[in-house]
Amino acid sequence: SSSSLPLVSKTIVVKGHKLLDGGIADSIPIRKSIEDGNEKNVVILTRDHGYRKAPNKLMPIMRLRYPKYKEFLHAMETRHVRYNETIDFLEEQEKEGKVFIIRPEAKVEVGRIEKDKAKLTVLYKQGLHDGEKAITRRFIEILRLSRKIFHNCIMLFTKSQDQLIVISGCICRKGGGMKEYLEK
Repeated sequence: SSSSLPLVSKTIVVKGHKLLDGGIADSIPIRKSIEDGNEKNVVILTRDHGYRKAPNKLMPIMRLRYPKYKEFLHAMETRHVRYNETIDFLEEQEKEGKVFIIRPEAKVEVGRIEKDKAKLTVLYKQGLHDGEKAITRRFIEILRLSRKIFHNCIMLFTKSQDQLIVISGCICRKGGGMKEYLEK
């Protein structure tokens, strides 16, 4: 990854190869991860649920700036199609329990090249909050599934000040009083 965004950054040259980044080839390489043998994946998205990428409005400028690079231009023209197909695929994988997605709950109003520190700080804090919330929800799902599978081991937990606190593990046997308490 060169971290050089088209039109914004200079093209990076490494071992004679000109490189541009910005997720041009594969913004979310989930299929590569699966191909590599990963059966369970965690994907952290920077856009809220329902977001779909639109065609690139800067294509006329891209054609002027990079006229020699036909394959690059084609990749940029079709990037939104690949991105949106990948989001659909991710959502299918999530329903099947093969992918755990962490994403913003609200629409992100900060652009890709934002420099306003106050806006970036708000976005950072929102990301922490949304990530912790997603992980907490997933942890609770795992606990519920664990109770069905491991009847002799139940964990009592409570949420306090946005932090998940595990109080005790393996606290009762099947049919014990705490199981009924946890189901309330």
